Amino acid sequence: MRQRPHNNGSIPVEGVDGITKRGGMTLVSFVCNLPEMQQHMPHIFVCAAQLMCKSAFEETHQMLPRNMYLLRRKSGWVNSNTMKDIFTLFDALVK
Repeated sequence: MRQRPHNNGSIPVEGVDGITKRGGMTLVSFVCNLPEMQQHMPHIFVCAAQLMCKSAFEETHQMLPRNMYLLRRKSGWVNSNTMKDIFTLFDALVK
């Protein structure tokens, strides 16, 4: 949807800093072809720390269903360390 310009011709913008604009979140989901197992497969949100303060993280984490997890990291991108943590979580859940 296009924004309507102000009377002076400028487009309205939000007052958001560059770090927040570039922040991101990733969803990692495990999929299983057995419907009775799929409901137990974990879904992990990896959130950039600058997008969610610690208190909001803790409050949100408590509201999630049992198979959803929230990781608050320096970056919302999944790197090798984050992937290692995700597979460690998955391993603990399937045992």
